[in-house]
Amino acid sequence: MSITRSQQALFTPVRMGKLELRNRIVMAPLTRMRAANSGHAPTELHAEYYAQRASAGLIIGECTEISPDAYGWADTPGLWNAEQVRGWRGVTDAVHNKGSFMYAQLWHTGAMSHPDFFDGALPMSASNVNPEQESVTPSGRKPTVAPRPMSRDEIRQTVTDFGTAAKNAMEAGFDGVQIQANYLYLIAQFLNSATNLRRDEYGGSTVNRARFLFEIVETVLEFVEPGRVGIKIGPMNVSRVAFVANADTLPDMGTS
Repeated sequence: MSITRSQQALFTPVRMGKLELRNRIVMAPLTRMRAANSGHAPTELHAEYYAQRASAGLIIGECTEISPDAYGWADTPGLWNAEQVRGWRGVTDAVHNKGSFMYAQLWHTGAMSHPDFFDGALPMSASNVNPEQESVTPSGRKPTVAPRPMSRDEIRQTVTDFGTAAKNAMEAGFDGVQIQANYLYLIAQFLNSATNLRRDEYGGSTVNRARFLFEIVETVLEFVEPGRVGIKIGPMNVSRVAFVANADTLPDMGTS
């Protein structure tokens, strides 16, 4: 007996947190570089793009910077001001009109950014360790540089910025948020013992290196209910120096 599409598990509804998804297909976040405007705001092209993909049960939007300090990938959108919120509202309305849900992915690039984004100033990170990757700048890909270590005040401000972006995401009509704590970006730079050489309460032990992430989660939960918050996280293993798997990689993931 043949199985119809409606009988296949992939196309059946599923509960995810507070959401009842109409199927089990989740669209992963994909950096689009289509916010090519001075305000880093989503446009009608974003709304069209995501509406075309709204047959998925859930869409996780492209990485979206939480603040000007977080910016580090050319022509990507933000979630720190009213113009950006209005732009994203057009996107979420388009997705909802097609019967799907959408999460915002909150992003700080940290050392993956480049001085070109900051009028020559260094990007910030946990420590002054060059991740030895490539930054996508307005004039093309360029080698990353050694960033400057964040002060405690800058850490506190960044935690606040994640909360503000989460609040803005809900005002923009998103159904939840995903915190980008994976791959090569700021939170991962704190978690990784190769890129976090700090000697204060944010460095050293696994618990200390995870403190930044935990503070971000607690702040985001002030604005978004727990059933609508996710974290993208996992052990990183790439072939370039700073992010090659080390003795802490798997134990850190198990602990956090």
